[in-house]
Parts: sequence; structure tokens; C-alpha cells
Amino acid sequence: MPRLEEPARLVAVRPTGGLCNRLRVISSFQVLARHTGRELGVCWGPGKGFSDEDLSELFENDFVRIDDAEFDQLCEDALCLHDAIVTGWGGERTWRGDPAAGMGGVLDPTVAPVVAYHGLHALDALVGTAAAELPGSFTADYLVELRSLRPVESIRRVVDGLAATFDSRTVGVHARRGDAFRHHHMGRYFRQSSDAAFFARMDRLLLDDPGTTFFLATDSAETEALFRERYGSMLRTNGAKRFVDSVPLAPKENQRDAVVDLFTLARTRHVLGTCYSSFSRSAAQLGDASFEVVLAHPLRYRVRGKLAQARRELRARAGSIVRYLGARR
Repeated sequence: MPRLEEPARLVAVRPTGGLCNRLRVISSFQVLARHTGRELGVCWGPGKGFSDEDLSELFENDFVRIDDAEFDQLCEDALCLHDAIVTGWGGERTWRGDPAAGMGGVLDPTVAPVVAYHGLHALDALVGTAAAELPGSFTADYLVELRSLRPVESIRRVVDGLAATFDSRTVGVHARRGDAFRHHHMGRYFRQSSDAAFFARMDRLLLDDPGTTFFLATDSAETEALFRERYGSMLRTNGAKRFVDSVPLAPKENQRDAVVDLFTLARTRHVLGTCYSSFSRSAAQLGDASFEVVLAHPLRYRVRGKLAQARRELRARAGSIVRYLGARR
């Protein structure tokens, strides 16, 4: 675990949120570091939705490490994307100042030697429409970095043991519950992927191929019991998992079993995921598996999504008009 040695050019990240929010921050900003000739430094610590398990307890990758004091000091002179970009309730990204100038510093270390970010968004999602200025290979490079993550040996042994029972017809199921379902704002999105919706989709897969088996990853012991009651021997789970309390905006213990679930899901051929879950999508990306979000009301969700997109576009156009009129004065 190397420590920071005052490099002239640096991408410093302090990822927040749950496991996969953190991993996508690290992987996406590693792409930026490689493309711009900077070094990546990671400030990793406990926080909302996460426990006090250190990065080195979960993964073998040898990241340069930064502590909280070093990160705060770097931010005094860095291009801080968590200050430069504001995320609205509709998900739109607004730059403070000129977005083109901001991306100029992001991509050119002679303009901004140190870029810092404290948050839970991947780089391309963070910068919004300015993502068009990122290298054309960004998405492919991101997957390379994500797939380079290597869990520690004790976790790999558990994953190998679980995946040994899989065959070409094993489907991964990620049923996110707990704090996600109870979140005051985002819970309505997660609840689109209800137990009934999963049952309906899994039943259709079994109707098409009675030999289908499932690996279920969930953060709810009650949900696991319901799925096991319905699918019996067709269902595989991590039987040694320790379920923990899951409270919105509070620390969440036992990230080790989360890594086990993530990398075991990645060993299935197809992943049925929970709406709005970065964990579901990341599992499929890790294993290059096909992926679908399970929805109770897919048509209603698509309509709502189109309306939300229209609102974001209207806000963006209104902002452009305001800036244009301000520049003319």
C-alpha cells in the first residue's frame, strides 16, 4: 500500500456511498489518470452506506493511498470537481463557470496538475454532457480498469466455491432491499424491482428452460427466505453470509460479503438486476454478462423516464438561455 510522495500531477479521489459507487469512482478516475499522465491517489474511509473496512482488506490492487488530511490539503490548490459541478434533483449536472474551461483542466495536466473528487459518481456521469470531450475509448478503458480489481485471496476462495456449482444456465439475481428500499428520495425507484416482479421474470425463465438455476444476492434475510421458499433447490446463495442492519444514510457493515456477492454474480451468464442499483450493473460489467433490470411496471417506468429526461432538457435549455442573455448585457 504505497503512500503519496508529492507527485506533480495527480488525480485524487475520496469515493463515497456503497461498494460499487466507490469502485466505479476509482475505475473511472484511473482511466483519467492514465490518459493524462497523472497518478491516481485514493482516500478510502468509512462513511454513509459503508463500514470501516479498509480497501486493502477487500482488494489486492496496490493503489497509492492518501489520508483525509492529505486529501483536504490537496484540495486547496486542485481543480475540485465536487465543487466545480453541481448535481440537481433531476440528475442534471451544472458547472460553476465555463464547462469547456473546466474540462480543459480535467484533460490537461499543464492547466490543472491536480484534479480532486469527493463523491459517488463515475467520471463520465459526473461531467454530464461534457463527457463527449473524454477520450473515445473511455467506456472500454473503464471496463478494463473495473475488471482489473482483484479481491483478496480469502474472498476469491469463497467465490470459487460458490461458482463451482454454476453451469451455463445459471442466472444471477440481485434483489437490493434494506436502506435502498427505505430511502426517502430514491426508494421509489428501487421498489420498482419488487419480489413479485422478480418472481414473474424468474418463472418465465424456468418455463422456457426448466433446467435454469439462480444465484441470489440480496441484503435482506427475509427476501432470501422468500426466494428460497419459492425456488428451493433451484436457488443458490452464499450460505455463510452475515446479514447486517441496513439503514438509510448510516454506516453499513460487512462489505466483505458484498464483494463475495458481487464477484459471484459476475460468474453467471445473465444478471437480473434491481432498478437504479449500481451493484447490479457492475456485477454484469465485471463478468461481461448480459443484463436486464427487473421492473414491476416497465411501461410506466419508461414513461416516467422520458418525462424526467424532458424536464432535464428543458432545464438545460433554460440555463443556456439565461447564460446567453447574461453574456449579452
